[in-house]
Amino acid sequence: TTAQVVAFTTKQLVALVTDNVQVLSTDQVAALTTSQARALTTDGIVALTSSQVYALTTDQVVALSTAQVVAIEVGDLYAFSTSQSTALTTSQVAALTTDQVVVLSTAQVVSLATNRVAALTTGQVFALTSAEVVALTTAQVVAFTTKQLVALVTDNVQVLSTAQAAALTTAQVVALTTDQLVALSEDQVAGLTTSQVRAFTTGEIVALTSSQVYALTTDQVVALSTKQLAALETGDLYAFTTAQALALTTAQVVALTTSQIAALDVDDLAALSTAQVVALTTSQFAALTTDEIVVLTTAQVFSLTTAQIVGLTTYQVPALITSQLAALSTEQVFAFETRDIAALQDIQVIGLTTDAIFALATAAIPALTTAAFAALTTSQLVAFSTSQFVAISTVELVSLSAAQLGAFTTTQNIAITANQTTALTNAGLLSSLQS
Repeated sequence: TTAQVVAFTTKQLVALVTDNVQVLSTDQVAALTTSQARALTTDGIVALTSSQVYALTTDQVVALSTAQVVAIEVGDLYAFSTSQSTALTTSQVAALTTDQVVVLSTAQVVSLATNRVAALTTGQVFALTSAEVVALTTAQVVAFTTKQLVALVTDNVQVLSTAQAAALTTAQVVALTTDQLVALSEDQVAGLTTSQVRAFTTGEIVALTSSQVYALTTDQVVALSTKQLAALETGDLYAFTTAQALALTTAQVVALTTSQIAALDVDDLAALSTAQVVALTTSQFAALTTDEIVVLTTAQVFSLTTAQIVGLTTYQVPALITSQLAALSTEQVFAFETRDIAALQDIQVIGLTTDAIFALATAAIPALTTAAFAALTTSQLVAFSTSQFVAISTVELVSLSAAQLGAFTTTQNIAITANQTTALTNAGLLSSLQS
């Protein structure tokens, strides 16, 4: 009877041969005192059937030594009820072999308290199956130490749900290896909180793939520190969507390196707000490629500061299209350096408004190439002030046609210099001027 079994001393129980242990009924097994349960030899534990193991009370389970727990056969451990698995102590959990860990059911895994999860060895964490990892609650995921998290194989990192990934603490996020980080899917990355994204080290930022960067939400992009943003590889910047580019704060825009600026997709650059464009430093603006210069909207061009205009390179100026030149304010035109004026092509000059022509510095007039100057319309020529007219080089003046010369006003003609008169006389064009 169960009463007789309970009457066994621990020495008597130990003396039972394994065959006799196996014939104990589940009621007899459940009747064992905690001292008796703890007295069972490892051979006796091995001899227990799955039904007998299932019959163990939670008090008996707690009483088992780590050696006894290790002796439980994997099939018997799988038979554990969730109450029994919940009863396992931290030392018992830590003692489980990797073979035992692998056979735990998802229900048994979920039943483990967070302190039991934290007790798992890195070897045990490494051995977890994908099904077991998927079954973990967010509280259990948070309970992982950084060492345990690092022990997760990349395949198991990939199966984390977006909720599990979003539950990771900032310390856990920082602890992720580059292989683990790269293993995160686009959905997992997009599901991270802004705090987690902001916790990324610059090394982790560099490790992000272009597809992961592409997956970042606009809120996550805004959450990036200037150091993090500057650490993004140029290929990752190119992967930015227009929405991500538009989400950048002016402080973030300023933090971009010149290499990153040059790597921006032209569609992203064209999508930038005027505030973002104005925030570009002169060195950043000078780093824009000609392909990027071409796509600047007229609103973006009109918003440029005089410092940015001055910062234009002689490679960028020829890339400006007529609509962009027409959008320039008189202050912007006046800010053009003579080297930039000299870089203007004839088709570009035609795009300047009469107000823009009038705004040209007198030093800029002789800097125009003869081809560019000869391309000026009569309306543009008439817009010249007398000081600008006087600044026209003799080479430029004689490049004009009779019709262009005839368009000059009387006021302009009165201002003609002796050198200009001589040049026109020698070219046989003086008579083309209005008297």
